[in-house]
Amino acid sequence: MKLPTVHYLGGRYFCNTLCALVLLCAAVGGVKAQTYQSQRMGLAAYNVGINALLGGVGAAINKKPEQTLGNAFLKGLGKGAVGGLLIHQAKAVTYQIYAQEKLGWAWPARITNAIGSSIVQNAAANRGMLDRMHLNLWIVRADYDFKDRQFLLRAVPSTLAGAVYMHKYGSLNFSRSLQTGLFFYDIPSQKLINTTQVGHAVASSIAVGTPDFGEFNYHQVVAHEVMHNLQYEGAVWLNPYFNRIDQPLKERYAWYKTFSRYIYLDFNYLASSPLRLIGTKSPCHLGSFLEKEAQHYAARMYIECQEEYSGIELQNTSGN
Repeated sequence: MKLPTVHYLGGRYFCNTLCALVLLCAAVGGVKAQTYQSQRMGLAAYNVGINALLGGVGAAINKKPEQTLGNAFLKGLGKGAVGGLLIHQAKAVTYQIYAQEKLGWAWPARITNAIGSSIVQNAAANRGMLDRMHLNLWIVRADYDFKDRQFLLRAVPSTLAGAVYMHKYGSLNFSRSLQTGLFFYDIPSQKLINTTQVGHAVASSIAVGTPDFGEFNYHQVVAHEVMHNLQYEGAVWLNPYFNRIDQPLKERYAWYKTFSRYIYLDFNYLASSPLRLIGTKSPCHLGSFLEKEAQHYAARMYIECQEEYSGIELQNTSGN
């Protein structure tokens, strides 16, 4: 029995409508944010618009021989926009970690983000929107291909490297690692006092000050660091850009094909690095785009440059 195929609604009309929506989102995102709501609309527009564009460009790179460049781009654009909307919703869920004071909310945030990121990656690879889904589980990437009905587990070296690096901040907390689906490290209170760093994130690892150190909002910091994980994992769109290099290598070298079956080499760090440079010359920590976005979603607050990230001193202006 064949699995049902996802069909596009209205063909060309659907693509044109999505194009208009993306342009509208971009226009909204370009308005200077004066309130929490307008800032949220700007970030939502960014997540939908940028993933639509990345999906479209990737699909054009990986277009099928019978496809025109424009057709591939528009289809990728539509799928990428859908994925971007889910990524936005996933980031919004991180606030529940702070609001409910429960680390387990990291799971629905990460699963929703994985679905959205999978759709964007499928778009960039010029596959069907739901052809392949993935979820990162600590050092393992789990993929399921619905088209080929194939399940694949692969180790991710960058995640392992991140986990090893994070040992410098503190000890691994197994209970909180299970609650969040991430390698979770406790930063000792004395180290917090010495460095004033209450949280840190690298790939699928986060480090947060121990809850007994009461001068910062613990769950808000956890939500902020989980947001950084979502930002990192949302950068999977770059891998399909190299499919035309990767596939011939698999066909030519048996060892590389075997290697690729057990090891997943991601380019997430390269893809997210340019975003790290935006706003870094700002006098405040939250002037950086990635920090601003993380704190906005994690705490549902309007972020101004003069604010300083402490996990507690920022005022919630969302009314929630």
